Amino acid sequence: MNFEIDAIVVGAGIFGSTIARALRADGRKVTVFDDRRPLNGSAPSGCLMKPSWFSSLGEGVYTPSLEMLDSLYGVKDIEFTIRPSGLKAKVHWVPNEVITNTSDLTVLNEKVDSIELGRVTTIVPGSSTAKEYEAPLIVIAAGVWSRELATVPELIGKQGISFRLPHSHLSENTIQGWAPYKQAVVFQETSSSIWAGDGTAIKPENWTEARADKSLDRMKKVTSFTSMSMRHATCGIRPYVPKVKGCFLEEQANGFWVATGGAKNGLVAAGWAAHEIVRKTP
Repeated sequence: MNFEIDAIVVGAGIFGSTIARALRADGRKVTVFDDRRPLNGSAPSGCLMKPSWFSSLGEGVYTPSLEMLDSLYGVKDIEFTIRPSGLKAKVHWVPNEVITNTSDLTVLNEKVDSIELGRVTTIVPGSSTAKEYEAPLIVIAAGVWSRELATVPELIGKQGISFRLPHSHLSENTIQGWAPYKQAVVFQETSSSIWAGDGTAIKPENWTEARADKSLDRMKKVTSFTSMSMRHATCGIRPYVPKVKGCFLEEQANGFWVATGGAKNGLVAAGWAAHEIVRKTP
């Protein structure tokens, strides 16, 4: 069979975009499909990677991941102050807008309807017309929605929230604990905006406006930005797969891969998954 496309990636979030760019850097022609679903887990992410957060993944995961991310994006190091101790911490970072701005990729706004070995059938939004695409490599990287197209045992979603608001003179980037294993993070994401999040995530069916308001109130206290409101909020559902190192990454048939479940270390997991897929596929 003669393929016009070398690889198809389903999902244009942090996972899908990183995998697609890694395959392209390996010399492959890649097409990405994304139907732009609301509540995707990538949108609210600050894309921060603190060594103490990802060290439990193991050096075999985070070392090739950071090398891959640096080769694709250029990993930056930024300094944070840990409150209330005042200690300093180095955190690795790739700007979210760099990863999720897919103007450099071939991305089609089509819903993947079904997958057979080497073939993807899609539906264009607002149309009933089916289209078919063929490639020797197909990667499902659609976050929590990956379970619609592949078998991912124990995959669950957890909804969270973050805030981006105009501000150009943040005195310092901070990490502040507010409960056991819960930290509020605030940093200068761009020259004109800050990112703030409390790191919590709960099952979507338990998410309420009251829960969002509680996060907002908490971040107002941490940042002292009383003007912060829900108009600055972005919600998303992060995929979790318990008891996996890095993420759920599996070749389920010849040339058919699934990569999801990075949870709070999603960017590190994405870099590792991209490294592994490039390494293990012809």
